[in-house]
Amino acid sequence: MKRGCDDILKRIRPRESTSWIPEDVYAALRYPDSSHHVCWIVSRNEKALGWLIGSLNKDQYGQLEFVVWDAWDIPLNERDERDDVDGARDQLMEYVRMWTKANGGWRVVTYSYRKLEHLGWTKSHTTYYQVV
Repeated sequence: MKRGCDDILKRIRPRESTSWIPEDVYAALRYPDSSHHVCWIVSRNEKALGWLIGSLNKDQYGQLEFVVWDAWDIPLNERDERDDVDGARDQLMEYVRMWTKANGGWRVVTYSYRKLEHLGWTKSHTTYYQVV
């Protein structure tokens, strides 16, 4: 997981004003009773292909939604045709949607600079913020 976290941080900094570090992910998973985060790791043929971490939270209307905090998959240059990373990602997201619904959630959300429509996500709104 550390490699995935490091890859993500390299991609988003300095553009994003984030202060999280890989150890935040480990702590969230180590103490799930207080963080309420869950993680799924995807592998095929004994090869780790990626992971996803998030938590069930209430939205501004009090409804449960699963918020994907972080997700990673292996870079294109490390994949071979047997990996089927796209198929594994689709399978994982189907499971996450089923898990969310079974736990009382009504949707899965994530916040990203990347365009995700090609992965089945629907763009909802743009978030703006001011640092205080």
